[in-house]
Amino acid sequence: MATQYDHIGAEYNAIKALPVGALELAAIRSHIGDVGQLRVLDLACGTGYYSKKLIEWGAREVVGLDISEAMVNEARRQSSGDPRLEFHVADCSKPLESLDLGSFDLVIAIWMFNYVATEEEVFAIWQNIHNSLKPGGRCIGLTPNQDYLVKSFPEGPRFGLSLKGLEPIENGVKFQVTVHALNPFSFESYLLDRKIIETCAAKAGLSLRWMPPVNPNDSRVDYEDFLRLPHFKLFTGVCSV
Repeated sequence: MATQYDHIGAEYNAIKALPVGALELAAIRSHIGDVGQLRVLDLACGTGYYSKKLIEWGAREVVGLDISEAMVNEARRQSSGDPRLEFHVADCSKPLESLDLGSFDLVIAIWMFNYVATEEEVFAIWQNIHNSLKPGGRCIGLTPNQDYLVKSFPEGPRFGLSLKGLEPIENGVKFQVTVHALNPFSFESYLLDRKIIETCAAKAGLSLRWMPPVNPNDSRVDYEDFLRLPHFKLFTGVCSV
């Protein structure tokens, strides 16, 4: 999917200013815990939004990977040469050993699994997460809400996003996300059955837990409405020794 994100580039940042961005940030900040002095790997880092947040929250070093060269170039530009931030172009569903990144205390996979369409790719990502973590290291991430597999996508924009089902795939669905920013844009994504995520995590050696959303206390957000059908699910995982 490199091409669609190369085209979007820096415009992707606009999603973080929408109500859905406030919901996402509140959940991540609440559940990520203390990151002080941690070395962190950011998979599907995009323009480095969470990489920079992690530095703000006290991380010692963050390495970001993304398949889109345009996204990585923008992340490097926005990091302004901060030596604590490092970005590479990489397909996170392929082995990462050639990058020689070393081991990490924490891996974040925020909107990572929605970019792959098969169980094999999901397992490969979990293998990369496991292999990148120190023993006892942990991960945190977001996926689209798997409840959309049994419920209809909502009509019209909701919290700044519109979702539209495109076609069924094995164990899931391909769908389109439209971001209603000042300059709207769309991209394609995938939603796989929750059991695929869980089974592949366990097979790769991680203990996975699904975590509740968090109220951002933002006047733009009708939190009760969000809870009726959240856009995303948040997970945490711990690497076995």
